[in-house]
Amino acid sequence: MHRAADSGVIGVSVLYLAMLFAIVFYGDRRADAGRGLARRGTIYALSLRPT
Repeated sequence: MHRAADSGVIGVSVLYLAMLFAIVFYGDRRADAGRGLARRGTIYALSLRPT
């Protein structure tokens, strides 16, 4: 029973990391093309971290 739960957690973790890498890849491609997402005010404000 625990092995099934462990493999499920590992699978979800791998999918989550793949999704993060896909988002970064997409953002880098847009930035290279001169259409970066950081130019949008909302995206820029959300990317700031509180100090």
